[in-house]
Amino acid sequence: MSTPALHPEVEKFLSALEAESHRWFVDDALIASLTWIGSEAGHEIGDYLVALDLDARRKQGWAFPKRPAWPGDNRTPCQRVRDGQISLTRHVLTYALAQAATRWTVYRMVSIRPPAWVVLLSCLVEAVSHGVIDHGLMLDRFAKATGKDGFARLGAPRHVKGIVEIGMVTHDVVTVETDEHGNTLYDENGEPRTVSHDNPTLGTGRWAMDQALHRSLQFLLGLAVTVCLTRRARRRGWLR
Repeated sequence: MSTPALHPEVEKFLSALEAESHRWFVDDALIASLTWIGSEAGHEIGDYLVALDLDARRKQGWAFPKRPAWPGDNRTPCQRVRDGQISLTRHVLTYALAQAATRWTVYRMVSIRPPAWVVLLSCLVEAVSHGVIDHGLMLDRFAKATGKDGFARLGAPRHVKGIVEIGMVTHDVVTVETDEHGNTLYDENGEPRTVSHDNPTLGTGRWAMDQALHRSLQFLLGLAVTVCLTRRARRRGWLR
């Protein structure tokens, strides 16, 4: 039995609807790809090139006020909390600006123009989630809950001390930092810069988990906000 033919106007409407749906799908896929590229580039700029070293060292004092941020950190817990709040807030703001500038540049390079308010809101969501991750408490709880404490400590500096045995007696010795020529380095008070840790390294297990959260949870949140709100704006006719 042959299928009855549709009215020409109905066929025309269905064809237009199919074409429009296909175009929207392509637009969403393009915006999603560009958003991810912009987020990745903005992350590298905002988290490493723009971020201040002072903020990087102090920002987790908000969550862990009893942990010295560096060897010889003599600040009180209250000072660490205050400095941590200031540093984390400043880092989140500069990170958001870096993300917004980078993503807007990527969009303009290929003549894609999602609404500015969508881009700003998406960058704000990413920046806030970035701050929650950098706060450190969530990451520590995740590591403990999943049994990854050992992995989180992998590559982290260890507390060490020097000892020397003279006869039957063991004596502690002070290890000091030197330059490449073997000359002792001194701090701002004129005292030798003693060393009580291994050589610190960037590639710790905790750093890897931190970056994994940024590049999964954070990026996906920003991507979802951008695509969903751009699609909504398109359907309401807010896009030209």
